[in-house]
Amino acid sequence: MGKIRDFINNWQYRFLALGLAFLAWYLVSGREKVEIWVDVPLEIINLPPNYLITNGGMLNKIQVRIRGTKALLERVEEKKISYTLDLSDVRKGSNVLVLSPKNLTFPGPLEVVEVIPSRLELVIDELVVKEVPVVVKWEGKVSRYFELTSVQARPKIITIKGPSTLLENIKDIKTKLIEIKDRQPESLTWVEKIGLDLLPEIEAEVGEVQVEFKLAPKTRELWVRRPVELKKPQDLTVVSDQKFVRLKLALPLYLLKREGWRDMIQVRLEVKKNIQPGNYNLDYQVILPPYTQLLEKRPERIAVQVK
Repeated sequence: MGKIRDFINNWQYRFLALGLAFLAWYLVSGREKVEIWVDVPLEIINLPPNYLITNGGMLNKIQVRIRGTKALLERVEEKKISYTLDLSDVRKGSNVLVLSPKNLTFPGPLEVVEVIPSRLELVIDELVVKEVPVVVKWEGKVSRYFELTSVQARPKIITIKGPSTLLENIKDIKTKLIEIKDRQPESLTWVEKIGLDLLPEIEAEVGEVQVEFKLAPKTRELWVRRPVELKKPQDLTVVSDQKFVRLKLALPLYLLKREGWRDMIQVRLEVKKNIQPGNYNLDYQVILPPYTQLLEKRPERIAVQVK
């Protein structure tokens, strides 16, 4: 009972001693120096106009080792601190920049011990603009009765933008591949839209172009004998010994595979109403199928007698 009575009578002193012990522990542990690693965002400023970073610019944070008391280090982790990298003095080409601990400012008596990486190598290039022609990239074939006469992109020339070291070796820009699979054309001209085959570092004023394909039918040269159709006024009598003419034609191959293709070739001799009686050598009209070319005709004119 005496010990309990002594504790009750002296409780104030005992609690005071316990509080002083905690205070001493806190002061000792709070002043003890420790080190920690923290991630610090890397901010790049003042990059000159028309300059760009082509290599080494993917780093967006650095690691910093700092030394200080536990209490201060806990506050650091709560605050937003960044490392600012000034690029106002960079030049075109390779630039080695030192990441100095002096460029970091922490609150209180904290010490920056180390920065990783300590150096940063940036490759700087100039951003340039260039005009280049568009080259259509295609493969395949059209129908065997036709041939491709021209392939043309619209626009023919485009403006591209990118690093100078890359653009100096670029002479043209190709389209993505267009495949032609034994096409039987509905017309001799058709247009397709197609994207450009661009490197990721290059910008273009357009993302796609129109490609115009022009075809021509394959032909064969033949001599064809056709009758002469006479057209005259009813009150005139026209006599001619020339009942047929011979024509040298460049005929499309697809036409020759059709039956009755000769019937599509017509020869007309027209005698005008106001013609006077007499003997004449008259020109005549040759009517041809589409894409057929007249190379030669015999005779050149037809002799007639008008009565």
